[in-house]
Amino acid sequence: EVAGVEVAGLSESAREVGGDYYDHIPLGADRVLLVIADVSGKGVPAALLMSAFRASLMSQDTDQTGPAEIASRLNEFLHRSVEPGKFVTAFVGFLEGRTGRLVYANAGHNPPALLRADGRVEWLSAGGLILGILAGSPFESGEVTLEPGDLLTLYTDGVTEGADASGDLWGEERLV
Repeated sequence: EVAGVEVAGLSESAREVGGDYYDHIPLGADRVLLVIADVSGKGVPAALLMSAFRASLMSQDTDQTGPAEIASRLNEFLHRSVEPGKFVTAFVGFLEGRTGRLVYANAGHNPPALLRADGRVEWLSAGGLILGILAGSPFESGEVTLEPGDLLTLYTDGVTEGADASGDLWGEERLV
């Protein structure tokens, strides 16, 4: 429970195990860390890499470190730890429930959709490259304020690239 925010999630793996991950990690009375990530590849190898990503994330000092710095540290860890061609996309955001302030970094992940109460949509893309490919990649933070009635949707490409029987992708427009 985070004061001022309602958080819900769902994960359905394409196989028995996979490389998608999401979490909401309480950081005190009204702060929560929102994370969603996706590893290149599928199955057990992707799940193992995601486990390493999560362990590295959980080792970060979330009281003293902002999302851009966390993304940078995760990038360096993955760059040193994974075989060439493997990578992780991720979104890391610190949300203050009472104020609605969200400070985030998007590391090449599908940009979360912020559906405003008035129907406008904002895509949260500030950040940098995917994680693990290039050492020293720069990351920047973005910031938005969620207002009452807004809906923030974090998702992986499994949603927007899901296809129906005729091969039509779900897409971002239908996601909104």
